[in-house]
Amino acid sequence: MAGAVVTAIVGSLVTYLLSRRREKAERTPHLLFEFSDLPEHENLGAVGFRNLQSKLELLISGTIRNVGTVLARDIKLDIYHFRSSKMPPVHEISGIHVLDALQKGEALQWSKSIRLADLTVDGPNYISGTTGIFSDDTSTKHYHYHVVFSCKNPLGEEFSTIYCMEKTVENNVFKGNKMVLIRQLGKYEPMAQFPAEWRAEIEAREATL
Repeated sequence: MAGAVVTAIVGSLVTYLLSRRREKAERTPHLLFEFSDLPEHENLGAVGFRNLQSKLELLISGTIRNVGTVLARDIKLDIYHFRSSKMPPVHEISGIHVLDALQKGEALQWSKSIRLADLTVDGPNYISGTTGIFSDDTSTKHYHYHVVFSCKNPLGEEFSTIYCMEKTVENNVFKGNKMVLIRQLGKYEPMAQFPAEWRAEIEAREATL
């Protein structure tokens, strides 16, 4: 009898959890960004994520897709620089407007030249410099930046897609950079997403100072 009761409870719990997961999936937008270059770019950075030194601007370009089940609205771009092993990252670029809305299954080409004129200390965007995006120690394996596309669903719940820039090395020879999808999740919490390998690299650098 006791075993039957336990089985029934477990079965009910599994059904409940599956129902909750299905409900969440039905209200979740998922943003994906396919980075690709525009003509006349400069090669500093990864494809679709270039630092144009001649113009003192950051050029982001590619195709944004909503592969989720509902409308994505209020789509924004933020970039976070993890500089300290203990402190929150510097919010390098904040609240850059991408799109008002993107329907489920919709894809649009999007590009943005982020210049100093687009960034103000007292306004919605904080910046330590567009060229700061590429100021990491080049001796480390990783660039310690999160590129975050965020949005809200029609209920106002927040969702995020996190990318980073990684180095491509073949036979110990540096070949370039690439943008890599890390994960999709709800509201982005910087310290909760601090990669352990980044922290280790930063701690090693701090130990030499």
